[in-house]
Amino acid sequence: MKKHFKKIKKKKAIKQLKGYDPTHYFNREISWLEFNARVLNEAQDERTPLLERLRFMAIYGSNLDEFMMKRVGGLKRQLTSEYSFFSIDGVEPKKQLAMIRERVVADNQKLNSVFDTIKNELKKEAIELLGWEDTSPKETKYLNDYFDKNLFPILTPLSVDPGKPFPFISNLSLSYGLYLDDPYNNEKVFSRVKVPDSINKWIKLPSTDKSKIRLVNTTEIIKNNLSKLYPGVKILDIMPFRITRNADWEHDDEDTEDLLELIEESIHFRRLQEPIRVECLSEHNEEMLTYLMKELGLNVYDLYLYDTTFDYASLHSIADLDIPHLKHKDWRPVTYPWFNRENLFEGLRNRDYFVHHPYENFKTSVEKFIKMASTDPQVMSIKMTLYRTGDNSKFIDALIAAAENGIQVVCLIELKARFDEKRNISGAKRLEEAGVHVVYGVVGLKTHSKIAMVVRRESNGELLRYCHIATGNYNAKTSKLYTDMGLFTTNEELTSEVNEIFNYLTGFSL
Repeated sequence: MKKHFKKIKKKKAIKQLKGYDPTHYFNREISWLEFNARVLNEAQDERTPLLERLRFMAIYGSNLDEFMMKRVGGLKRQLTSEYSFFSIDGVEPKKQLAMIRERVVADNQKLNSVFDTIKNELKKEAIELLGWEDTSPKETKYLNDYFDKNLFPILTPLSVDPGKPFPFISNLSLSYGLYLDDPYNNEKVFSRVKVPDSINKWIKLPSTDKSKIRLVNTTEIIKNNLSKLYPGVKILDIMPFRITRNADWEHDDEDTEDLLELIEESIHFRRLQEPIRVECLSEHNEEMLTYLMKELGLNVYDLYLYDTTFDYASLHSIADLDIPHLKHKDWRPVTYPWFNRENLFEGLRNRDYFVHHPYENFKTSVEKFIKMASTDPQVMSIKMTLYRTGDNSKFIDALIAAAENGIQVVCLIELKARFDEKRNISGAKRLEEAGVHVVYGVVGLKTHSKIAMVVRRESNGELLRYCHIATGNYNAKTSKLYTDMGLFTTNEELTSEVNEIFNYLTGFSL
């Protein structure tokens, strides 16, 4: 059915498709927003520990960023094309964008309210999230000194005048817009200061009382020290804002000769894509916001306002505070006896193993399987697919070790894993340098399969295939959070199919 909706001229009725009834379908975009609302509900739920509630707020925000970049970006692109891609529930792009905005505005208002509630609850636990006006003179001096030593050297003011064009504003970067007084021409000058991504987002104030934690957002420190970037110039107004750019970059990869080069190009291109959203506070300079939106080609429907902050991603750093009673108890997954064998292959020859994460230990089962294979002198080859590996992947280390040990290693790395492209490209290059045969997937498709195959020569001289087939990702971090299932097997019917899949992924067949 999906192919029928790919390219439909604007005035053509979908109803012409035989047997089609839009009431049989959910709207994809609204369904996704319903999912993210459930993430926000975890932040609202008083049963959720306080610091975990902050983390759910941060997750809600980062999820929404990706949705805006990809899904809203794609719908906006359709509006400017000659085609109208009706959704499967029969809604045109313009109406979908209106539905999305209505839902996001409502959820963001809930987000503001939840944040106020959680701040009050944290205060009862001796954790205060302070504004600049809440700090004592001694604390203010400490923060000013912190700015001079740690922030001032890396900030760059970018002003607009006849010799300086409107600055490029990068995707998801938090910025301060300023109006400066030009005494020579008696005019306002617009300037922009970007808040660097690499800095600590919350600064803990020194205190003699170890039981109290007083935190100030780094943006507050920068805002109240901006005059140091413009000596002798009067600042008329300051307005924080954030821009989101389109990440919906489509290319017919059937026409490309090098998929790696194409994905690297798309990452660069995404950074330069057109703006699709601006976020700022409810209290803002209307003239400056109008100027900013005009320069960026945005309209009122692209504007999202917040009461206190829109820097919810920074809440991750507070959620990481080491205060056990305000977090979920550490989860210690089970390791069954058969995974404690010195040689895991001995057990696998005789029976299949089913694993259910995070209840059963990923590290002592899946990671151990690949790591053990990489050092086993009887192993002839390892084949594996990687979609999202995470930082410092043990799987990439194991595959490199296997190649160095003379084992034939094949790894499919899906370069089109959305927003993990850079990490996957880096991992792919490390593997190639070690002599691993790396492929980048099937042209025109994404490879989501999570499969691994180890071919081992047994004591009787025969080759036996050991396979792992799973949901989820080969990612140690998410395996502790997400519910996934995996099967270890030497079943001939299953392993032969996995073998065929790898031949298809790396070779050519019908």
